[in-house]
Amino acid sequence: MGLNNKVINENPAIVWVGLNALHERLDSYYYNPIFIKQYSKMTKGKVGVIGEFFNVTKLSGFEYTKHFTDEALKAGDVVAITSQNVADCNLNIKETNTIKIPRKLHNDLKRSQLKIDDIVLSYTGHYRRAAVITEDIGEELHLGPNVCKLSPINTNIDSAFLCVYFNSYSGQVYLDREKTISAQPTVNMDRIRNMEFPLPSIDIQGYIGDKLRKAEYLKVEAMKLKREAEDLIDRHLKLEDLRAKINLPNVKQKWNYVSNDEFTGRLDPEHYKMKFSILNEHLEQLDKINIKVLNLEDILEKGSYGILPSSSDYGKGELTFIRSTDLKDYMIDFDSCEKVPIDYNVEKARVSSGEILLEIKGSISSGAIVPNGVNEGIINGSIYKFSVKEEFNNYYILAILQSLIGQLQKEKHGANSVISYLSLDVIQNLQIPVLTKSIQDKIGSNLERYVINLLEAKKLVKNAKQDVESLIEGNFDESKINAEQ
Repeated sequence: MGLNNKVINENPAIVWVGLNALHERLDSYYYNPIFIKQYSKMTKGKVGVIGEFFNVTKLSGFEYTKHFTDEALKAGDVVAITSQNVADCNLNIKETNTIKIPRKLHNDLKRSQLKIDDIVLSYTGHYRRAAVITEDIGEELHLGPNVCKLSPINTNIDSAFLCVYFNSYSGQVYLDREKTISAQPTVNMDRIRNMEFPLPSIDIQGYIGDKLRKAEYLKVEAMKLKREAEDLIDRHLKLEDLRAKINLPNVKQKWNYVSNDEFTGRLDPEHYKMKFSILNEHLEQLDKINIKVLNLEDILEKGSYGILPSSSDYGKGELTFIRSTDLKDYMIDFDSCEKVPIDYNVEKARVSSGEILLEIKGSISSGAIVPNGVNEGIINGSIYKFSVKEEFNNYYILAILQSLIGQLQKEKHGANSVISYLSLDVIQNLQIPVLTKSIQDKIGSNLERYVINLLEAKKLVKNAKQDVESLIEGNFDESKINAEQ
């Protein structure tokens, strides 16, 4: 590499570094031409230094060991953000891996409280992921282990814009360059403070940052819609009563009496756990209050399993190949889908808009609806696809299969298998409590809007990152700002 910092070879065995490009680090990893190339692009325009615009802090080891004890976490009610909660421009604080601290501790440790416009950045382990605290998050949050917070000290910076930069390709390359070379990748606080970032006008920052803020708003609204749909199911199908009965201490006993009508020919005790008997009784009670319980075969219009292309054909075509791991809570993660040759586009595996995709091998817990406009793509053998008759709402049917009622049935039939699997006979005999069509449609409408909101939010984040890359490449179109005002 010459004195003019020009990259000659992207993957050389030897890299020559001019004195003007040499920093205090001497490891060859730091001078990978890919890193230098992106840094050179970014610094062609105006740049800022993180430490001049943000206070960068993390929990001290003393704070963590003294206050984040097992005893404190048992009594917690304020979420402490860890690296497990930070995703791509997104805070995930609804999962089981969330930890909480007591409110008194949150109030006492003011230095590590999180405020609106703070950025949380994972700096070790699952490092280089960032999210910004927005008004729409709507709850008090605290800093946890393995993340640092960047608190703005300068009004000339939009935190959401910087968050997008951290998660963009250029920001990820920069953070990757700054990590320590060890078993656990870590970017220390001094390196974060000294990082440079593109510093366009506040109008451009706001234009890009607004996309992230709108995405956050859509995600929050989406979760409200989903909760409302789930609450309707819980209320009408009395699922709180079912949960209460299943959680009674005697349900966890190692033996159970099984009536003759429950005996199906299987002899394994896992199939006859008491919670499954409680579910059967609950379904019978629903039938007695005029909530008809149908087998899935009475609801579905048509259905079929997928196929299994050769793994050697992955990435060698344009046909979308959907696997069970691509099903994410009513949605298909098309970004993670493989591509296979068009020769595999057979009718039995081909998806159509509105079809339900049900995971029937593996964790047997996921499901999705094929979105409107998607009529190309195939599924693998771990998925059963089906459409439902006109008198049923597809989102409602999937919601029941994802609910406690559906999960218990799938668990029952998947019990005692090395790899859980639902046969066609089992699928057809899954029991579905059927509410009135108007209630089905209310629940289904909420879930459909939930999906639409999340897809729009994902699109906004993707567009924001593309804007950052255009800015760094020098071809950002500023006329877009005025056009959208």
